[in-house]
Amino acid sequence: GRSYYPAAVLNSVLGGGYTNRLNLEIRIKRGLSYGARSNVTWRDINSNFSAGAQTKNVSAAEVAELLANEINRIATDTVGQDELKPRTATLTGNFGNSLETTNGLAAQIRELYLYGLKPEELNSYTQNLQNVTDAKVKNFASKNIRGGDIIIVGDYAKFKDDLAKRFPNQK
Repeated sequence: GRSYYPAAVLNSVLGGGYTNRLNLEIRIKRGLSYGARSNVTWRDINSNFSAGAQTKNVSAAEVAELLANEINRIATDTVGQDELKPRTATLTGNFGNSLETTNGLAAQIRELYLYGLKPEELNSYTQNLQNVTDAKVKNFASKNIRGGDIIIVGDYAKFKDDLAKRFPNQK
């Protein structure tokens, strides 16, 4: 259950919201997509992580490489306070907004339950998010989101050569 908070912060930094790393690299800097995102779910027995972006066939391999690079970078490089603080604040704000309705409160309790956390966690949710450090994010990332499959849906003939150059060891 304690990995819930590092997972949430990791996802916020990497692929949650407009100012995430994936969107910055793929959409804002390069204009290769209308948006890039990630999603992570964590359970006691495993995690499920995905990241993706929609792009043109000719830029598919480049976008795949950018996604892979950012996934590797969050598991190895420092996530400074300049990223952690605003992304944590966004999560905290979203959490506060979700508690304004009974449906929102029920959804938060359901999410805590799914992650093996007790409903009392609602009382310490904000503090637990603020206690997530760079080391906790890197530790979660290195154990749970690297080494997966790359799936590209598109016209293979248009990106196969570029893909082979960028990922020479992939089948």
